[in-house]
Amino acid sequence: MFRAIVQGAQYATRGKAMPAESEGTAAHNLRLAVVAELRKRREEIEPFLPGIAPDFDEYCKTMSHPMAWGGEPEMLMAMHVLGRPITVYHVSDRGLEPIVTYGEQLLAAPGAAAPVHLLWSGAHYDLLVPAAA
Repeated sequence: MFRAIVQGAQYATRGKAMPAESEGTAAHNLRLAVVAELRKRREEIEPFLPGIAPDFDEYCKTMSHPMAWGGEPEMLMAMHVLGRPITVYHVSDRGLEPIVTYGEQLLAAPGAAAPVHLLWSGAHYDLLVPAAA
């Protein structure tokens, strides 16, 4: 998820992929910024974690590790960190459909940053890029 988000932000701002050798570092830096944002917004996010983790501090510690999978709380925090909307899609009988846009309010702002588009497969997030890319 973190790699897909940093690559999506790269596509949205520069129209091309981030070099592979930079992706891991950028994803890890985003992860650390997301954990810092979780801690900063503890009162806002902690009520939603009981079904995910019994202890907020332990949850943040776990999310700091590169192998921990991110989910909705991290997606929301990544939107805050990047100041850019993140739209998640899934494939249905009708094709590609949006599920949710984190930071939908950012879309209406003057000079709004282009959103990152991700595909949720049911187990993993992958980056969606325009066909021309």
